[in-house]
Amino acid sequence: MNAKQRLIQRCKELGLGLTDEGEKLEVFCPPGKVLATTECHFQTFWTKGWKRTDLYEDILSDLSMGLRDCDEPNCEVCQEPGIPDDVPPACVLVPLRSDDTKAT
Repeated sequence: MNAKQRLIQRCKELGLGLTDEGEKLEVFCPPGKVLATTECHFQTFWTKGWKRTDLYEDILSDLSMGLRDCDEPNCEVCQEPGIPDDVPPACVLVPLRSDDTKAT
């Protein structure tokens, strides 16, 4: 399995959304979750200056610790989670599983 396939698989395992708009890749967490490594609800990875394989490996590294619960009681991002509406559907590599409660 190549790096892109492994990244897509890992995002599916965690219930993450993954988009590729050419100049950037973005990872979106399901509601109530944040990335354990950055404590962010989403993360943008700019592609300029990166070999795609190296970028996929870097993102996989960031996802290695999985997700954790968001500890903000009134978190605005958790109230309106998801992939933004302005992302073209063709750019969505993995749709966000907003009903996922098993992501860890």
